[in-house]
Amino acid sequence: MNYENFRKASKEASPKAKQYFTASTFAKLLHEDEVLSRINILAFFNYVMKKVWLQQTHVGISLYDVCGEGYLRETDLENYMLELIPTLCQLSVMESTFQTFMYVQLYENSSFSLILYVLVAYVSLIFS
Repeated sequence: MNYENFRKASKEASPKAKQYFTASTFAKLLHEDEVLSRINILAFFNYVMKKVWLQQTHVGISLYDVCGEGYLRETDLENYMLELIPTLCQLSVMESTFQTFMYVQLYENSSFSLILYVLVAYVSLIFS
């Protein structure tokens, strides 16, 4: 899809979808070796899906911010993970006694950012 068609699609898109039809989005998806200045429609679809997923995840995680400070404390993150584990296909069969152990091990052996990385990796396995 070239930029002209991208703009045409933007005009026909719903108001919610228009936020993804920007010049910067087109430029992000444009490959340097592309002679005709076109983007792959599937790449654009995947970009939008990831953005929507990140927004939904942000809203879901923010529900666990008990203090309303904009970040999760250790207990908030533990509650989030304990409720998330049963929804993950690969981990749903895990005994409940191991769920807390898994969280504690991750926390003791890793930095906080690594915990979040592992958490996002598990979630992304479900959606891929």
